Amino acid sequence: MTFIQGHAAWNKGKKTSKEIRVKISQALMGRKAWNKGIATSEATRRKISKAKKGQVSWNKGKKWSPDVIAKMKETIRAKKEPKKGIHSIFSILF
Repeated sequence: MTFIQGHAAWNKGKKTSKEIRVKISQALMGRKAWNKGIATSEATRRKISKAKKGQVSWNKGKKWSPDVIAKMKETIRAKKEPKKGIHSIFSILF
């Protein structure tokens, strides 16, 4: 079956069964991403940077609920505190 531009795919709107989704997941598991380990060149990084200049961040002006703000504060606070447990024992010993 060939693809005709402008037409819907033959499987558009069809649901995939749970069994098939598990099979696909198992088949793809363990594969590396096509671009894993490929370094981005300095020229490419400059192009991306130039293209993104002036764009507004996706979360600028976003309204956060009070409980989400509390979660974010707790996360930031936890990152600033030294780790507890075995890590702190080693820092005292050495």
